[in-house]
Amino acid sequence: MTRIAPPRRSSKLSSINSSMLKALWERGQRGWPARFPVVQVPNAPLSVALGGWLTAELTVGPTHAYARVVFVAGLSAWAWGEVTSGSNWFRRALGVAGFVIVVASVGSGLQAGG
Repeated sequence: MTRIAPPRRSSKLSSINSSMLKALWERGQRGWPARFPVVQVPNAPLSVALGGWLTAELTVGPTHAYARVVFVAGLSAWAWGEVTSGSNWFRRALGVAGFVIVVASVGSGLQAGG
């Protein structure tokens, strides 16, 4: 007796087409939830800041110091963008929190250096 394998179920990932990916990307750019965006796909300044932070965590010496500068610069640019043109009060508050982190980071660096 020959055994016939049951039909394979396609995974959810294989059923995603390009129009669905485009819709997900656009939703990520607008934020979630749509009426009051709290979460968004990281924009360029935030991506630069996260890259600088990750590099600083993984390195020592001059590379660590330069990566910290990249982190602070990227976070400053992101925070300014959120404070000045955030889509709602929560996003603007996140920008203010970003500035608080920048000031604390710079203050800590000045204190350690001096």
